[in-house]
Amino acid sequence: MLLRLLKNLLRALPLVVGLYLLTLLVRHQGPRLSIDGVAPLAQDWQQWLLLGPMYLVGLIFFGWARRRRKRRELLRAEAAQSALQQLNPPGTRERRLRERLEHWRLESQANASGPVFLLLGATGAGKRSLMGEKGRRAPTGDELPHDDLHPGRIGAFSVMAVSAALLTQADPDGKGLWRCLLDELSRSRRHGLGVAGAVLVLNAVHLLRLAPAARDAQALILRARLEELGARFGQGLPVQVIVTHCDRLPGFEPSLLALPAEERDLALAFAHGRNRQNLSGLAERLVRTFAAVQDTIPERLQRETQTATRVQLYGFPRLWRQFGEVLQPYLQTVFFEQPRVAQVHLQSLHCSGHLRFEPGTRAASQRLVRCLQQSRRHGRWWGFLSRGAGGGRWLLVFGAAALVILLATLLGNGYWQQTRQLQWLTEQQVLLEQLPASATGASVTPTLLERLAHFRNLAYPPSGAGLWPGFWLSEYRRLLGQTRSLYQRALLEELLPGVVQSLQHSPLNEPYSERQERLRFYLMLGGQGRFESVAFEDWLLARVRGDLGQSLAPEQREQLQVHARALIPLLATGPVLSVDPQWVERERRQLRSEPQQQRLYALLSTMLASADAEDFSVVAVSGSEGLLSLARRSGEPLNRGVPARFSPKGYEQLRIRLPLLVAEVLKDEDWVMGEGLRLDALTLHNEVSALYAQDYIRHWENFFADLQLVGLDQPESLALRLERLSRADSALFSLLRAAGRETRLEIPEVPQRLVDRARQQVSSLASGFSSEVAKALPATIAAEEHPVNRHFALLQQLTEGSAAGLEALREALAQAAVYLQAREQALAMGLPSPPVDALEQLRRQIDSLPPLLHPLFADIVSVGRQHLHQKTVATVGANLNLQLGPECSRLLAQRYPFDRQAREQLSLADFNRLFAPAGLLQDFQRSHPDVTLLEGKVAAQFRRAEQIRRAFFPAASDVARVDFELSPVSMDESIAQVRLTLDELQLSYAHGPIRPSLFTWPTRALGSQLRMVVTLIDGRTLVRSAEGPWAWFRFMEQGRLVPAPSGEGYWLTLGFEDVEVVLQLRSASLDHPFGRKILSDFRCPST
Repeated sequence: MLLRLLKNLLRALPLVVGLYLLTLLVRHQGPRLSIDGVAPLAQDWQQWLLLGPMYLVGLIFFGWARRRRKRRELLRAEAAQSALQQLNPPGTRERRLRERLEHWRLESQANASGPVFLLLGATGAGKRSLMGEKGRRAPTGDELPHDDLHPGRIGAFSVMAVSAALLTQADPDGKGLWRCLLDELSRSRRHGLGVAGAVLVLNAVHLLRLAPAARDAQALILRARLEELGARFGQGLPVQVIVTHCDRLPGFEPSLLALPAEERDLALAFAHGRNRQNLSGLAERLVRTFAAVQDTIPERLQRETQTATRVQLYGFPRLWRQFGEVLQPYLQTVFFEQPRVAQVHLQSLHCSGHLRFEPGTRAASQRLVRCLQQSRRHGRWWGFLSRGAGGGRWLLVFGAAALVILLATLLGNGYWQQTRQLQWLTEQQVLLEQLPASATGASVTPTLLERLAHFRNLAYPPSGAGLWPGFWLSEYRRLLGQTRSLYQRALLEELLPGVVQSLQHSPLNEPYSERQERLRFYLMLGGQGRFESVAFEDWLLARVRGDLGQSLAPEQREQLQVHARALIPLLATGPVLSVDPQWVERERRQLRSEPQQQRLYALLSTMLASADAEDFSVVAVSGSEGLLSLARRSGEPLNRGVPARFSPKGYEQLRIRLPLLVAEVLKDEDWVMGEGLRLDALTLHNEVSALYAQDYIRHWENFFADLQLVGLDQPESLALRLERLSRADSALFSLLRAAGRETRLEIPEVPQRLVDRARQQVSSLASGFSSEVAKALPATIAAEEHPVNRHFALLQQLTEGSAAGLEALREALAQAAVYLQAREQALAMGLPSPPVDALEQLRRQIDSLPPLLHPLFADIVSVGRQHLHQKTVATVGANLNLQLGPECSRLLAQRYPFDRQAREQLSLADFNRLFAPAGLLQDFQRSHPDVTLLEGKVAAQFRRAEQIRRAFFPAASDVARVDFELSPVSMDESIAQVRLTLDELQLSYAHGPIRPSLFTWPTRALGSQLRMVVTLIDGRTLVRSAEGPWAWFRFMEQGRLVPAPSGEGYWLTLGFEDVEVVLQLRSASLDHPFGRKILSDFRCPST
């Protein structure tokens, strides 16, 4: 195709060169031509009016020459073929074939036959049967020896059955006969008998029986014949495929009878497209034709009585699928598409056979007619075009007339356009003269916009609704040039002062970048530096939406934007204002207040942040798993984290861009900031790198400080969460490993030749001071010496290599989860706690982690211990209320000495059962050692129970016993004798020597008798008594017990009417029940 195009271009080259030279002559020398004072080619439209028909004539001439050359080539080919035939006379079969075709041609012209179709197929395909001649032979005198071609007529169609010998070309004469057939059919197109399509007939039984190799060879032969037909009779020749003898497939006829009548014509239509796409799903389409039958097979098998029919029905679906799988690759080979090879188009596929309900050959010919009718509909328009080819002369006449009318219309429209444009310019000039002149330097006002709008209308008048714009006259073009110059001068004199005023306006708290940008644009307008049109346009349009257009309506702002865009090209031509040095110096002093390295780092951060990269976040590393395990303390979403510029890739971008950015900044530094104090390239590079390292560390520390584990506010699920976190592929460990990689900056060793080349590039970029900027590429440092790597060295050691520390942390978390579950189960079942405190081991493991990770793990141990404490307290409290509380309340309810107002006393057996070392209280403490975790009133009662146990059960005795000593201290002089009797023990005193007496409580298990008799001098007797197991304690409550002045024991003062007796009570142990309210203050513990 390319070679043919080049050949045509070479043939047309002389004509193109001639037309080009003629065009140059008319365009350049035509205005100088004058005939009797009239210049016929002075105007552009006159020149193109002459050149247009000449171009058309040249095109027609080239087409005529090309067609004439092709006709000569065809005549030479026919003459050569005739000469070759004379040298090699045709054989008998070829003469018979030509005679048969000539006879068919004359007969078809006489009968006005319709389109011609070729019937192709292998031996035994049933072509004659489709033509309705099954069982009949042609007359002997009219039959070819080998029956190479059998023409016939079916309905309005002419059908030619081509023998298999011509298709396979197995004999020596087959190739010549096939070529002769194609030549004769090509000549028949002159008589209106061109080939409209082909029908490929296949035998279903033969296809299944053929070996794969033979089947492929047959398909390749058919593909070669179809490609020759496509090359001879046009690209996309329609081909129909008919598969015969399908009735010989076991089960086909009963299965077809099961289909509805309208579906029994097994025809598959293919869309107009590529054969490869149409045949890709052929097997499945064939299977779907009997899909409804396959669903009813079980019912039909039950109804069928004959075994052979049932076998055929059962095996037909598999046989039909096998047939489809054979037919699809066969047709794919036949209709295989090759580039630059003429192809035919497969339109339909029909499966047929001689069925009982379609007897004879009539049904077969009807199927062929339906197939040919389908092909005829697809080729109807092509036939119309071919029949109308003879009227090309009339088309040429109509085309020339239409071209003349079009040219006349265009010329009239051009004249009308020019008249309208001149009238428009006159109106705009009158309106402009009526407007007052705008004051120079004033702000943008509606009056100024109206003046600029009139200037723009003069410079760019509307073109109207014509086909072509009417800018043909050269004078009109010169007029437009002058009006555009006026519009440009108005922009510079009236709009530019407002723009300069906006540049010099400095708002309060203006960011550094905007202030520097204003200064840079101001200097650009003054002719310093290179004018950046795109950047200045963006800034100016932003000002139009801001302070420049703040007093304008929205429509006026849009007009101002149009004028601003028209102003930009004018500013790029050169200096348009004189620079105010005082204002420039004032702006520079304000800009120098911020360090240069800070400014450069801010610019670099903006460049790196604009890169299309994903931030390091929990979601980016662990996906949805991270949402279930981690959260942010600040409430930020988990898809946000450390910016992408603080990563190894971001650092690589820094290393690439920083030297060039330093060179660019230093290059513009002198003319923007003026010549003053500035850092050299190497120092500036190092300072910016240090700022980047500090920001790198700060972002990562803030990221981990803001992370926390999810579920710490729900301690009941802490064990399950720790178990999830302890998995090797958990979100937590994925995050730690990824963080270790992201905080390690690799600094590759660059070959010296690449460094030298980079220095040369940087030096050439910086031009004026290349020797300094070339130092912006410092020597490469070791990766371990980088500040980021040094800071995160512990994190990298934790996650890299064998990651023993990370594995130890994972095991500690897993053991802590198991420990929490074991503690909860032990509390629930009343079993002892595990011997090893895994939470303590986890705490030690967390303490060994890098300080960066401490905020993330700090709350795990405290929350776990708090949860266990609450669980223990709740469990112990429940057991206390269930086991000890009811029994204790039953024993002590309204019993003395725990209720002083009670009359009934607590028995010693119940007291021992409750407070003895083996009693209920102590037994509960032994079975629930965590009772010490209880607080408040419950803990106070257990402490009082311990005091009672130590006071009443010395030496871990199982029976309450209190030993004490009583001795008289003093008594009134009116008392003659005092006698105290406690069962068998007795104390007697009668103002004589003081002899202490030893007492033991209790003296009796079932109760004691206590009696104190005071005998007065006048003979009277005063008696005080008590009984019961707690008689001594009731007796002491009748007196006043105070500590002895000597600090040894207590003094018990007993009053008898108006006399008193003072006794001293001492105990052998410091733990004694005297002088203390441990009994009366005790209450049964309960929550």
